[in-house]
Amino acid sequence: MKKSLIIFFALVFLTTLHAQTKTNLEMFYNLIDNSVNKATELTKDAAEISLSVSGSTTLELLKPKVFESFSNNGFIIKNENSGSATKVSYLLSRASVEYGEAEKDGFFGNIICERKVSLNGIVTITFADGNIKSAELYEVEKDTIEVDEIRYLEDLALPITQSSRPEVSFLSNLLEPVLVVAVLVTTIVLLFSVRGR
Repeated sequence: MKKSLIIFFALVFLTTLHAQTKTNLEMFYNLIDNSVNKATELTKDAAEISLSVSGSTTLELLKPKVFESFSNNGFIIKNENSGSATKVSYLLSRASVEYGEAEKDGFFGNIICERKVSLNGIVTITFADGNIKSAELYEVEKDTIEVDEIRYLEDLALPITQSSRPEVSFLSNLLEPVLVVAVLVTTIVLLFSVRGR
């Protein structure tokens, strides 16, 4: 009984845990949070802002996240016609996903590639006293993902979360089975040649 408990706990605690990979949309949301954090540094401690978010029709999905991110940073968002509030204009100009070249993670490892998610924009802040500050926002996140996971990370309904998939070379998939068969044949030949003596 004790042995089986020890084996059970060893299996439970010694297995490797893999973090769930963020989807491309979640990566865009992270980049928006980062860009809004940079934009808040320019606002001179304004508590109330009049926020307008613009961008192309393909980026419409990201606009509510911009409002949420400013709100989460402690800003009270007023109507655009409010004269006393600091006016913040946030322009989303480009959002893209790119995958690098596919490569093997070790000899018997998975096929992996680098993912680069980027977001470009411009924030313009007009203060009540008439001063204007503007900054270009360029946020990038890179990580390494398995090529087989790409279909789960993209959303087929959202074109901004998709990109061309990396090509997997035929030779890298062929080498492992050939090696396994060669090792098996060698083992069988050695087994029968040693037994025969």
